[in-house]
Amino acid sequence: MMERIKKIWSIICKILNAFFLVVLIGLIVILLYLAIGSKGNGLPFLQNYQMFTVLSGSMEPTLNVGGVIIVEKVDPMTLQEGDIITFISNDTSLSGQVVSHRIIQVVDNNNGRMFITKGDANEDRDDAAAVPTNVIGRVIFHIPYLGYLLNFMKTRNGFFFLLLLPCMIILFVESISLLKNFWAYQDEKKALKEGKSENASDEQAPSEQEALPDGLQKEPGDAEMLNFEGPTEETSEQQRPEAQELVASQSADLVEPSDEHDAEDSQIKDD
Repeated sequence: MMERIKKIWSIICKILNAFFLVVLIGLIVILLYLAIGSKGNGLPFLQNYQMFTVLSGSMEPTLNVGGVIIVEKVDPMTLQEGDIITFISNDTSLSGQVVSHRIIQVVDNNNGRMFITKGDANEDRDDAAAVPTNVIGRVIFHIPYLGYLLNFMKTRNGFFFLLLLPCMIILFVESISLLKNFWAYQDEKKALKEGKSENASDEQAPSEQEALPDGLQKEPGDAEMLNFEGPTEETSEQQRPEAQELVASQSADLVEPSDEHDAEDSQIKDD
């Protein structure tokens, strides 16, 4: 039971380690792409999408400082009041900077469509209206505090601690795992080889015994000794009459002298 639990737990640990490794590698790849692929104030994300870091609190609490916003490229004619747009500002205090503010009014006049914008945390609206040609897109998603991480990654220390160090840890852990597997494989291979040698020696001994007649085991040089067999019951029965005849003849020989002595004694008496 314990062996089965250990086996199941080992499988679960391997799955978790593989999952963690995939997630970590994916996160490193994404962060590396975002850090290296920064372009101006915007970060390329996917086709028709860009990522920007919130640098001011003009849109708090909707957009927090240090957060990351995902901006979708859209047709400016589809924008409407209440949308949060990212655009290049023509405001005197923010001229040329990328700003994300909310549309509070859409104006159509002889000069075309314009968007009156205002920060949620600001009391006044922006001095200059946003024109369609300056609109980058509409804000569709916000990730708090991720901007701090991306900005840190752009520094030398951030690149080392967030990218190189995890990669080194992964390589170290995987190297240890590979070494353990290699050692286990070598031990298993050695044990298997020793087992085969023992089996081969066990199989060789019965094959030598099978060559001997009547299950006898013989050693080299002992062939004559092993061929010796004692008298069997059959040979004893055959030799028994011959032995009896020999005994009878010997007994007859012993009796004959006594008869001669009796004859001599009778002759003496007659004399």
